[in-house]
Amino acid sequence: MNKHKVLFGALLICFCGLGACGHNGSPRRDYARDNLKVSPLKPEIKLVQTAVKDHEKLSVSTTLINSGSTVWMLEVPLCGYSYAWRSDNPSVQIYGEACAKNSVSKIYLKPGETLEKEVPVRVELAAGKPQPESLTFRLGFKDPTCWSAQGIPPNWSNAVTVTITK
Repeated sequence: MNKHKVLFGALLICFCGLGACGHNGSPRRDYARDNLKVSPLKPEIKLVQTAVKDHEKLSVSTTLINSGSTVWMLEVPLCGYSYAWRSDNPSVQIYGEACAKNSVSKIYLKPGETLEKEVPVRVELAAGKPQPESLTFRLGFKDPTCWSAQGIPPNWSNAVTVTITK
């Protein structure tokens, strides 16, 4: 009996997770259901500053471009946007924003439209190893609307290189 309850609960979570990618009638729902592993959002990043010290914060300018042919609905937390990003370099950590009250803003990006925001990161070099002269990394965007949907990898940006100063 418990085994059946666990299986039913797992199935329920899976169905709810897929539904979290949008709601009936929205452009995102149809796209997410038909193309779970493909997103039209293409991230691009630029460094706001090109040199940083170890354990210092750095701002990265991010641009999400709707490269698809339909409107894409994106639910963006007003504070917490940075939590949708990942780094491909373990020495680059995403620095989350804190706020007293968070709300979600729905943004509709038409084909070719962009969303631009800054994401704070911190360079944290491994202790006991020689300090590199520079560090190259990419940021991957995972749509917060689809966090619960399994099998959707982040969309990776272009690579940037920051100089490490002493």
